[in-house]
Amino acid sequence: MELSEITDEIRSKGHWDVAIRPEPFIEDRVDYADLDEIMVRAVVRLRGWPVPYIDHREEPLRGDDWIGHDIGAEGGAHYEAWRFFTSGQFNRFSSRFGGDAGDRMARLSGRFVPAGGSRLLRTS
Repeated sequence: MELSEITDEIRSKGHWDVAIRPEPFIEDRVDYADLDEIMVRAVVRLRGWPVPYIDHREEPLRGDDWIGHDIGAEGGAHYEAWRFFTSGQFNRFSSRFGGDAGDRMARLSGRFVPAGGSRLLRTS
């Protein structure tokens, strides 16, 4: 993912780093002109919030083979950055909700991962 001030802010604290990529790698799996429409159709809702968040007031960020958005907190406690590539790969960084209180709860549950760390959690 191309890094920015928003991704630096996200990575400075507890965060989610999600990468979804189809196999095998095919550089031009998705036509660049279709990326916007595919992302709009792919949005889901998590507790009422759209994921990924698409700010329709702003044009998406654009690279040679990707589109994306960097979303600042703007008075809230949530940051998000995502990129969708012509290969079909989707990357999303997002801050965790809850700040310090959320970090304390994660430590108590044994699932605390410091910024920059990673841990795979198995669910049944």
